Amino acid sequence: MSEELIEQDEVSTDVKLKKTSVKKPKKTRFVRSIINEIEEINPSIPDDIKLEAEKESLNHIYNKSVRRKKRIECIGECLYKAYENLGNPKDVIEIAKLLKCNKNDILRAINSSDDDYIIFHYPHEYIKDYLKYIDGIDVVDIEGNIKELAFKVYEKYDRILDEKPQDVAVALIMFYLQKYGFVVENKESFYSSISKSNATINRLVKIISININS
Repeated sequence: MSEELIEQDEVSTDVKLKKTSVKKPKKTRFVRSIINEIEEINPSIPDDIKLEAEKESLNHIYNKSVRRKKRIECIGECLYKAYENLGNPKDVIEIAKLLKCNKNDILRAINSSDDDYIIFHYPHEYIKDYLKYIDGIDVVDIEGNIKELAFKVYEKYDRILDEKPQDVAVALIMFYLQKYGFVVENKESFYSSISKSNATINRLVKIISININS
């Protein structure tokens, strides 16, 4: 285990694995557009509003995040600001009707935002945190490879982002380790230590496998 990993995670665990060589990842970044999602929910929303909402979404991604939000909350917040920015403000009830969701989702996003910024957290943001629970790996090397895998999954099946990002992060890790010949010992202990369900992770691993191998 690397010195960096020991410093970051001083608590020993029972989780061990056998390591094989892997390729270095390419650096990339996935940004999920909300325009198509808005169109799917309500095609009648004007193009200029959708474009403005997209700008707000990018602002959220590239500014500091203060708390995790449900995807519909993020879209609602961006749409709310888009109408406001373009001089046609709508209240929370109107935004909720446009998005066909509960007004409390939109209200919660607006009321709990900090400095008018919120962000949807992506699964790959949690990968490093969970890798620290597994002994015998180079976190820097493995983290980059799994993030590269994550971007491919997002592109092929972006609805996986509707799942809890922490669960998807663990599923990405498990899929990657299995695919490249790592054997995780005491898997149940690993899931227990991070408070994750074996059934949930297995379901997500299957979704990842189907989309990556299709």
